[in-house]
Amino acid sequence: GIIDLILDPFNANIIYAASWPRVRNNRESLLSGINATIFKSVDGGITWNKSDNGLKLGPKGRIGLVASKLTPNLLFSIVIGENNEWEGFYKSVNGGANWVNLLTNTGSNALPDNAMGGFGWYFGKIEINPKNDKDLFILGVDLWRSNDGGVTWFLGAPPWYENKVHADKHDLVFLNDTDLLLASDGGVYQSKDNGQRWIDYEEVPATQFYRIASNPHKPDSYYGGAQDHGTLIGENPQNWVRLYGGDGFQQVFDPKNDNIFYTLTQNGNILVTTNKGLSFNTAMNGIDKFEPVAWDAPLIRSHFNANTLYTGTSRVYKNTEGANASWKAISDDLTDGNIYGARFH
Repeated sequence: GIIDLILDPFNANIIYAASWPRVRNNRESLLSGINATIFKSVDGGITWNKSDNGLKLGPKGRIGLVASKLTPNLLFSIVIGENNEWEGFYKSVNGGANWVNLLTNTGSNALPDNAMGGFGWYFGKIEINPKNDKDLFILGVDLWRSNDGGVTWFLGAPPWYENKVHADKHDLVFLNDTDLLLASDGGVYQSKDNGQRWIDYEEVPATQFYRIASNPHKPDSYYGGAQDHGTLIGENPQNWVRLYGGDGFQQVFDPKNDNIFYTLTQNGNILVTTNKGLSFNTAMNGIDKFEPVAWDAPLIRSHFNANTLYTGTSRVYKNTEGANASWKAISDDLTDGNIYGARFH
């Protein structure tokens, strides 16, 4: 199908489109292919021709497009490779007849190899300042910005792990010369000084909780694992504090020791704290990380022994060591086997 579509700002008959072979079902997730490319129409979409001269040959992933609002025929495209990181950031000065890859700088101010966080299929958006052709943006886990037309790059917003601007950026809108809106997995942020500072634009109580839990040592507090908002604690429904990042899932509390509790992130990753959540350590010793495991994996504690916990990949695991986790499989593969890959089971 078509993943991006832009209209030429100077000619209503010219349209650019990026194709992407994307399949996702319970048996496969196709993220790239030889049919990922750029097309152009000069007759309002009646006929189309490839516009890929200069792009790297071979299978590609998602492609994003943007056109200058100032200069006719000036285009930029971000191309994701088969490894779900960027393959190139391309420029065309002749309406897509030829493309040149700008990501050739390898210095400290280059775009990092892992700028897409390993899942570029989730992004693929680029933007250009409507008042400045050299002011470019790549949207990914972080917001990357270039002031020299794509030669060098720097962060256009605080890094995601500081939790000042949420991870996973998806759109950028220019309201005027100084006001911008940035859309992310955590909501909308606004800058009134051309991206120097960002503030949370809205307070929408719409967090998606995967799982919730109660702490026997703090019965008046709420605990939960939230989509892309990690492990949260709240003393009332309007006041939440993040204890740990990632996608949050189940919390399990030690009923005898208020310092100890466990939490989950995506793909069955178990962590434990021994200081009431001030810091966390991995608690995965003994679990085969290559086994199929659910995005939202189970984690439960025995009602009879606080140090006994169970979790599951394609097998059931048991830990009798509490916070000093040492897991042992207590079953064989209980699924239909790793037929289609670890994510499809």
